[in-house]
Amino acid sequence: MTRRRVVITGLGVVGPHGNKVASVFSALLEGRSAVKSIEISSAAGKLSFVGAATSEEPWREISGPSIATSDKISLYALAEAK
Repeated sequence: MTRRRVVITGLGVVGPHGNKVASVFSALLEGRSAVKSIEISSAAGKLSFVGAATSEEPWREISGPSIATSDKISLYALAEAK
């Protein structure tokens, strides 16, 4: 097996503590939790669960056909790659 080198050229974060590495890192160091009770209203009624939701949609700055044809996870990856 040949060994291959890997180079990390940057970090990207999309999360409930923000979309910048510095804000997420400081929240982790301070021990702040983003987990909370979340309620969503729909035609089926009100749904309640516990989780950590992102407050922003970072892909709003992306234009082109990739918005219409991509799933949400891919849009997060595209937003952080730019």
